[in-house]
Amino acid sequence: MSAENDKSEKTFKRRLEGRLRSLGLSWVEAGNYLKGELDTGEDRTQVFLVDTNIDQIGSYEDHDILSPICRVADLEERIKAVSVTLLELTGNQKVGHVAVVNGFLVYKADCRVDAPDDVFEVLLKTVCETADRLEKILSEGLDQH
Repeated sequence: MSAENDKSEKTFKRRLEGRLRSLGLSWVEAGNYLKGELDTGEDRTQVFLVDTNIDQIGSYEDHDILSPICRVADLEERIKAVSVTLLELTGNQKVGHVAVVNGFLVYKADCRVDAPDDVFEVLLKTVCETADRLEKILSEGLDQH
C-alpha cells in the first residue's frame, strides 16, 4: 500500500468514526471493522460492522456496512426453508443483500465513500433493522452473537 493510500484510508476511518460518534454510537475496532450495537427497538440491539477498507472499481469507491443474522452452521438442517424465507423477506428490499461472511449469515449494504452523512445513517439503520428482523424469524429469537 502506498503512503498516499495509507493516509487516505486513515482519513476515511476517522471520518467513519466521526459519523458513528455523531449518531451517538460507540464502537470498538475489530480487525478492519468498527463494531458496535444499534438499538432496534423492542428492547433489542443489533451488532453492526462498518468496514474501514475502501473497495475500488475504477473511480467508484465504496465500503461495506453489515450486521450478523445468525451462524450459518446453525441453519444447516433448515437450509432449504431458510433460503426460501430469505428470498421472500429480502426480495423487495431497495438496498442491501444477504451474504455469508466468516461463517455468519449477514445482511449488508454497500455505501459510497462520498455518501452524505444522512445516507450513511439510513444504510446503517436499514442494515441493522433488517438483520434484526431476519434474526428473529430465522433463529427463533436465540441471540447468537
